[in-house]
Amino acid sequence: MFARGRGFDYVTAVKVLKKYKNIPSNLMVSGWLALIVEIINLHLRPKYKEREIFDLLKNLFDRLDKSNDQGKSLNLIIAAIFSLIKILGFCPELSFCQGCQREIKPEDNYFSPAKGGLLCLACQKNAPSSLKVSASAIKIMRFFLKNELYRAAALQIKKENFNELKKVLFCYLPYILENEFKSLVFIEKSTTT
Repeated sequence: MFARGRGFDYVTAVKVLKKYKNIPSNLMVSGWLALIVEIINLHLRPKYKEREIFDLLKNLFDRLDKSNDQGKSLNLIIAAIFSLIKILGFCPELSFCQGCQREIKPEDNYFSPAKGGLLCLACQKNAPSSLKVSASAIKIMRFFLKNELYRAAALQIKKENFNELKKVLFCYLPYILENEFKSLVFIEKSTTT
């Protein structure tokens, strides 16, 4: 239930329709989920239905509730973040170089937040702040952007690829959404401790 205020409507009562009791309750999963909440908070508009975002979150929480594995849970969450970026209209270009427009070769390339996608080795020289990304991490990002969420849990992601995905998100999200995320700091601290 909502009550009208002068500038904002206020939530006065809530009815829980479904409880997610089995979502892994550890700091890492909580930090990544907090990031999703921060992203959504920036983009939800009052009184607008965001069905695609709602469906993505429901799908994510249903799957997390069934998962007992932290690695699979993190895969699902990162896949959901890439899906959310796509829904919001910030899908990175991962097939063609954003400098010369040539097709990206299956080798190490570079990710440029400012260019909105990948750069080849030659074009990277003009974007020194870009991040080196392995061919396998690029495949994973493409997979997340093209496939349904349920397929993400089945992936076996190596730690170094996970760290690459994390670096891409950590530089891309603040750039495209023009916001500093508290959850990114929390995730970074919980990873290093």
